[in-house]
Amino acid sequence: MFSRASILATICAVVIICSANPLQPRCWTGKCARSYTVVKGDTCQRIEAKEGVSSFQLSSANPGVIDTGCDNLEIGQKLCLGIVGEDCQVTHVIKRDETCQSIATKAKTTLKILQANNPTTDCDDELTTGDVLCTADEVIVQPCHNS
Repeated sequence: MFSRASILATICAVVIICSANPLQPRCWTGKCARSYTVVKGDTCQRIEAKEGVSSFQLSSANPGVIDTGCDNLEIGQKLCLGIVGEDCQVTHVIKRDETCQSIATKAKTTLKILQANNPTTDCDDELTTGDVLCTADEVIVQPCHNS
């Protein structure tokens, strides 16, 4: 029905699209550990800071719900704040002039663990003031396991 070439081309397209957008959710398909209902005036940054959830975790736990710009929140909308077994609740709101290394040191964790728990944060670039990072001293975010 389908040629090998068309199947291969489809697989390659999916891989390219998925890898081109690192802000899209990874593999979180478990049960929601805690939830939040959007209220008037909420933004992703406000929810993250108020509820102690990292920017990566909020976007990853809500695939197809929160867009990459986080400009589609609606009052009354239910959001998942974390997935059971991968719910980092040790967080830090980024302040002006902070670096990943200074945040890791202050949190008594390593840069490697900080980066593993916040895979969409580019520690080589200037951090966005107000974003929230998971600062746990162990890796909470688990990599995808292909079966």
